[in-house]
Amino acid sequence: MPRKNAELRNKTEKAARDNPGGPSPSPAETKRLLHELQVHQIELDMQNRELRRAQAELDAARTRYFDLYDLAPVGYLTLSQAGLIQEANLTAATLLGVGRAGLVKQPISRFILKDDQDRYYRYRKHLLEIGPAPACELRVLKKDGTQFWVQLTATLALDAAAGPEFRLVLSDITKRKRAEDDLRQLSLQLSRAEEAERCRIARELHDSTGQKLAALNMTIGLLQDATGATAGKTERMYADCLTMIDQCAQEVRTLSYLLHPPLLDELGLADAIRDYVEGFSKRSGVQVTLEVPPSLEQWSPEAELTLFRIVQESLGNIRRHAGATAGCIRLACDAEQVTLEVSDQGRGMSAATIRDIEAGRGMAGVGMAGMRERLRLMGGRLEIESGEHGTTVRAILPRREEER
Repeated sequence: MPRKNAELRNKTEKAARDNPGGPSPSPAETKRLLHELQVHQIELDMQNRELRRAQAELDAARTRYFDLYDLAPVGYLTLSQAGLIQEANLTAATLLGVGRAGLVKQPISRFILKDDQDRYYRYRKHLLEIGPAPACELRVLKKDGTQFWVQLTATLALDAAAGPEFRLVLSDITKRKRAEDDLRQLSLQLSRAEEAERCRIARELHDSTGQKLAALNMTIGLLQDATGATAGKTERMYADCLTMIDQCAQEVRTLSYLLHPPLLDELGLADAIRDYVEGFSKRSGVQVTLEVPPSLEQWSPEAELTLFRIVQESLGNIRRHAGATAGCIRLACDAEQVTLEVSDQGRGMSAATIRDIEAGRGMAGVGMAGMRERLRLMGGRLEIESGEHGTTVRAILPRREEER
């Protein structure tokens, strides 16, 4: 509209210049021109009012945005490609214990715990080279040295005027981590209580029930001699009784061993696995090769028991599900960790079966889930590789400080 007014003025001025001595515009022409100017002025006023209204709405929207931005329950940070903080909301500043002005131009790595910085840089590298990555959990330090856990989610913005930038969301997950630690400790205590009960029942079976069966076997043998039974029905009854007692005694010994192998306490992990593998091969017909270092260092009783249970469960799965006639157990350790592998050349697992195992469903899933949880409680992990040529279960357990 201002442009139209200017055009009218220019037209009038040009007419005056082109015809300086000519007649003045007629009253009608003057009235028409004035009317056009008034109309254009009214339109201009309306547009100005609309512009002021739009500007007020924009200012209100910006205020609402910054209120929500500052009062959000999570921290927002904008980083340059070099990792320097460019912008932060009030929640992020509160989390880090620094005023927003004090955060600007500071490297984000300054606030990340030293032990977790490699994890952060791997996360950044993934964003730069590959693309979006799952959330990263790491420990952060406030300015006063207080440590807490955050879940970090980031995106790489390539449309920023100043070049690529990272936009971070920080969520305080300290309470969740503490709850997880409490649950882990409780699970560990339950696991220890379970093993203690297994050990008690194994001793009862071996020392009490087993001894009574042995005494019964001896008593029936003496009774047989005392009665002077001859070949016939009575002799067969005695023989059947002795056979059943021997079978019961063998089952009690096997059950006692499965509950808690005494060799694990007496001779250590390698001999306990070797003895178990020998008995397993006899019972199942599955030939198992054992590869153990000549001089295997002794680990904590809890670690050795965990690895032994994994051998038990894995061999049981080979017998029940793999359809394999042979398997292999490899045990290796160094200054940092021990690695146990149990592999077979059976039919392998489908992707659906592996998902069931990870979720703790199905026959194999429940046992594997127990192994995974037992390892997790001790800071280790369980890996499963499966295909057309068999399955490998790999347990990796880090060495604790007191074991190094």
